[in-house]
Amino acid sequence: MRVFHLLTGGYAGEFRLNEMTKGRMDEVARFIHNALFLSHTIRRDVIVKVTLFNGPLAPITISIRGDFVRGLHPDERSIGGFLREVMRRFRERERQLPGTEVMEGYELPEGTVLDEGGERRMPRTSYFYVGGPEGFPVEPPGERVSLGGKVYTASQTVAIVNYLLDVGVWRIE
Repeated sequence: MRVFHLLTGGYAGEFRLNEMTKGRMDEVARFIHNALFLSHTIRRDVIVKVTLFNGPLAPITISIRGDFVRGLHPDERSIGGFLREVMRRFRERERQLPGTEVMEGYELPEGTVLDEGGERRMPRTSYFYVGGPEGFPVEPPGERVSLGGKVYTASQTVAIVNYLLDVGVWRIE
């Protein structure tokens, strides 16, 4: 199972769909899209985790399992609405949507930290940390691996890593 964990200053509170850029929830939605979606299906071998460090509920971690999630559509606005509903259910202590889990705080297991300052080599784990637009709000544990000399957005990074794993350029044992 691949795990993509975005650590970001995203807004862990109520937001309107026309305010997706507030707290960079637009980048969170693109990250989820590129981690989970293929052309006509959802990747069943991916877990997406997003830890949001800003807002009245911060920090919180949202997990979405590709093998169990239902009702998630690939467009940014739908993903934003999905996140709003997940956070609303969390605030009101209601049962979460299938394939989702929300927890207060965060856990940071050993993983691969995707960082432009890391080494250019194949990672050893299938747990990947990606920083938000401001970088990493906290320092994740693990080896630092670089995708090369360019700096990519979080959503681009996850798409590149999925591709490298899909075609077998990167092999995780």
